Amino acid sequence: MRRCPKPEAGLLFEEGNSFLKPGHEGTLGILVDSVILVRPDIDTADVGGLAAASGALTATGGRTAHASLIARQLGKACVVSCAGLTVDASARRAELGGESIREGDWLSIDGDTGEVFLGQREIVTERPEAALAEIEAWRVSASNDERDAAE
Repeated sequence: MRRCPKPEAGLLFEEGNSFLKPGHEGTLGILVDSVILVRPDIDTADVGGLAAASGALTATGGRTAHASLIARQLGKACVVSCAGLTVDASARRAELGGESIREGDWLSIDGDTGEVFLGQREIVTERPEAALAEIEAWRVSASNDERDAAE
């Protein structure tokens, strides 16, 4: 069984409520929580699939598109209006930049930059240590000021 860190995953072109529940194996042996939902567009019928997936990629849409709004609310990576993406959901395949993608192929998306990568990529998450240290210093300073004012 293949599993990878979010948001990269194998493809699944299932529609809406027929999507498998998280943690269950699909026909390709991929855990559903490591799947990117690839659709021409996402509508209300696909919300269950998006909730179970680790992210979504659509050929159409924009910042205020249904897919974008729902993905943000669910904390999912989402790339909409992907240039060069054509999706044939009934055939369970897509084409991106002239490359054919089939269900089970690895795909990686970056919801922050809008980048899409064919293949499995290592997910690197960075913690903003310098910014967090500065905020902590503000907190300590404010706490000290309150204590001095109380004395």
